[in-house]
Amino acid sequence: MSIAPITIQEIYNETSAKAFFETGFYRGKSFGTALSTGFEVVCSIELLERFAAPGRIEYAAAIAEGKAHIISDDSANLGKHLYLIGNRKAVFWLDAHLDNGVASAATRPVTASPLLLELDAIAQHERKDHVILIDDLRILEGREHNMWGSGNKPLTREVLEKKVLEINPQYVISYLDGHAPKDILYARIED
Repeated sequence: MSIAPITIQEIYNETSAKAFFETGFYRGKSFGTALSTGFEVVCSIELLERFAAPGRIEYAAAIAEGKAHIISDDSANLGKHLYLIGNRKAVFWLDAHLDNGVASAATRPVTASPLLLELDAIAQHERKDHVILIDDLRILEGREHNMWGSGNKPLTREVLEKKVLEINPQYVISYLDGHAPKDILYARIED
């Protein structure tokens, strides 16, 4: 699900983030909001070409200007694409997961939820002060679609918080309302 436009605007205003990088384009609502908010660069990585292709048409002008990038790839490969943000502080909107199981995916992803791989990629970036938002905690914790991390560990809030704090122990973690109450993990370094 996309993040509320007002939330993107508030995070943009409250932080010094200059880039927005989402995993899971879907219909591009968050992408479009981030572009209109004023981020210098907006990137999205999407496994399904049926979602990425229309986005490339809709945002062709921003793509031509180098302000926008819609990448057809598995977000488990996020690290390969972080060069697009350069050394900018980014808002990472992590929302790539299979809603309906592997059977609905045109391309088999590396995992039903690449969150731990995405967080590993963010940890390898030269900056350690990115804003990290993880969506759909109700789905991850519900195990409806076998969302497991490495070593067959369930993706719980505790596992995700620990992983975020490994990137930088100064992260302040809170929860925002999304599709359900407290459905979004929000990690940021206080400016």
